[in-house]
Amino acid sequence: MTNSEKHTPSTSPAALKRSAAGIAVMTALSRIAGYVRDQLQARFMGTAHEADAFFIAFLIPNMLRRLVGEGALTAAFIPVYARWRQKNNNDHDPWYLARVVLGDLIILLGTLTLLGIILAPFIIQILAPGFLTVPGKYELAVRLNRWMWPFILLIGIAALEMAILNSHRVFVWPAAMPIFFNLSIIAMALMFARKWAMASYAFAGGVLLGGMAQLVLQWPALRRIRFPFRLAINFKHPGVREIFRLMIPGIFALGIAQVNMAVGQIVASLLGEGAVASLYYAGRVQELTLGVIAVAYATVLLPHLSDQAARNEWDAYRHTVTDGITWILTWTLPAMTGLMLLTEPIVHALFEYGRFNLDSRTLTTSALFWYALGIPAYSLVKVFVPAFYAVKNMWTPIFAAALSMAVYITGLSFFAIPMGVAGIALSNSIAAWTQVTYLAIVFSFRRTPPDFRHLARGILSILPPLALLIGGIGFLNHYLPYPFPSHFPMRIARLLTLIIPAAALYLIPVFFLQSRTRRTTGT
Repeated sequence: MTNSEKHTPSTSPAALKRSAAGIAVMTALSRIAGYVRDQLQARFMGTAHEADAFFIAFLIPNMLRRLVGEGALTAAFIPVYARWRQKNNNDHDPWYLARVVLGDLIILLGTLTLLGIILAPFIIQILAPGFLTVPGKYELAVRLNRWMWPFILLIGIAALEMAILNSHRVFVWPAAMPIFFNLSIIAMALMFARKWAMASYAFAGGVLLGGMAQLVLQWPALRRIRFPFRLAINFKHPGVREIFRLMIPGIFALGIAQVNMAVGQIVASLLGEGAVASLYYAGRVQELTLGVIAVAYATVLLPHLSDQAARNEWDAYRHTVTDGITWILTWTLPAMTGLMLLTEPIVHALFEYGRFNLDSRTLTTSALFWYALGIPAYSLVKVFVPAFYAVKNMWTPIFAAALSMAVYITGLSFFAIPMGVAGIALSNSIAAWTQVTYLAIVFSFRRTPPDFRHLARGILSILPPLALLIGGIGFLNHYLPYPFPSHFPMRIARLLTLIIPAAALYLIPVFFLQSRTRRTTGT
């Protein structure tokens, strides 16, 4: 028996939530560090032309990070590697598949990086045609894009390291890697943003340093599971071929989401100064909620559902999905409500410093309000997609993503011009709700539909506390109006005096009601 087989993790919903909680803590710390990073970006670049150029330059490397690092590679590698390791446990080199994937990945991503550096002028021209009309803006975006292309090679290797560790049930330390990514950018900004002629170069350098940090800092954990740091190259290995074959549907599904992001940025580049940057800042606030809740849960959901499906434990599989839907809604409905009601105080307290001015706040809050509307939908997608992947149904999520893209592009044609950046965010949320609705309908007609009675009880237990939350925010907003004091600590303190009491009004009764429901139903 190998070290990784000595402790087989439980697949109960409680174990799933415990694993997700550990990841959520790391993710929350990462988001806090990410906020400090974003505030420094807002302080040094605001929503001016330099900020637009930086965010467009980072768009493609960041999209590829999400595609390779957070999606298709991990989803394809973990089940194939687990089966291969079990079958070849007594082989002289049980790590061979992992070493081969690592070697092949370095060649592929290294080639992609070189092509990206060479083709940067054409990429920026496609992504931001509006930049060509502003002197120097296009050229700056090209230079920054070339600086940051090596990030995809670094983060791709780091993502595979994370997948290997997750396969051996090491979750928490890999989940901490984004913290060091953000700290690297913060360090570069504090050291060089004021010294260099353009602060954007300090942030670009921080991106590269952060990618290297994520790669290197996982080496000790890999050594503890006795991973041999010897590369192998074999594109014809059957395991490698299976991983790449399974990646294709995932790349399509995630690629469609990234195309949506790129299309939104292209449209934003045509809306004038600050549109691209304001979308980024609004998206970052939205991602704080998604990262802590949905991403953490999804990280451990796929292995659990895959184990249950492989053992034909369909009742457990059904309950895991139902419990996941209830748990996600319990957290994301109040998050959506709070963000929509507190958009302006949040943006004012978090970002309105330095070059981030009143106009920047207006743009960012208009986008954040409509982005918030889609938070439950984005999060529920993270439950349904692993449920389909666990039973090897790769194409339903692809069709759902394609449908959402069609809805998104249609929405842009209706809302982007009259509403500006708010129209882009609204189109995004409508597309997300379309996607999750389609996934829910298809899943409900499978042989393992959700337990609708259990789901209804869970949702009903949320509604009264949600009403208390809305009332509490309205009351506190009346007596603690913004603008807040000018100093950062006082602004954050005033914001927390709005958020913490309102959150308590929701969390205390929801915990009581759901605990009573669990005692009544025995779940």
